[in-house]
Amino acid sequence: MRPGGEPSCPTFTPFHRGGTGPPLVCLHGFTDTWRTWELVLPALERHHDALAPTLAGHAGGQPITGDIGDTVLADAVERSMDEAGFERAHIVGNSLGGFVSLQLASRGRAETV
Repeated sequence: MRPGGEPSCPTFTPFHRGGTGPPLVCLHGFTDTWRTWELVLPALERHHDALAPTLAGHAGGQPITGDIGDTVLADAVERSMDEAGFERAHIVGNSLGGFVSLQLASRGRAETV
């Protein structure tokens, strides 16, 4: 499944999912979107079921409602993992995504970080 189609498609999507294999979650940095992973996703998808969400509160990601705390992003990614059927996943992140990756690892959701 490729929401928005191929990478050249101008339609904005709040996440990308593709490939087959062990689950992999790719988390972008502050003020970015899932498209930060666009160039490497084809290679990752050869070996993984890759999910690259846009983090909550970022361009087109889930809106943040209520109080903003230090767990709101990890909570949102955890919901995305649940919706994707990922109990645990290999998680990769850069910048803010790396911080969220470590939070998910502390919750037991990461196979590796």
